[in-house]
Amino acid sequence: MTERIINKNFALSASFNRYVIAHPDTTLNLPKNSFVIFADSSDAQLSRINRKLAHDIPKSSGRIFCATKKGTIWKLEPVSK
Repeated sequence: MTERIINKNFALSASFNRYVIAHPDTTLNLPKNSFVIFADSSDAQLSRINRKLAHDIPKSSGRIFCATKKGTIWKLEPVSK
């Protein structure tokens, strides 16, 4: 994983965390032990790498959700394995 991808994930994570603090209902439907990965419609490489990482997580570890920012709103969708 490149430094650019790592830095982009940090930035997306920080943005998502700020959004969740302001909109706590966003995560109400997330089961305990869930994983959240990030996708970016303007960065196909980041989205592809994060989805591959998601598929490498053992199914028994918990459900995986993909967070995508659409405008100013973050959406969470389950990742199918």
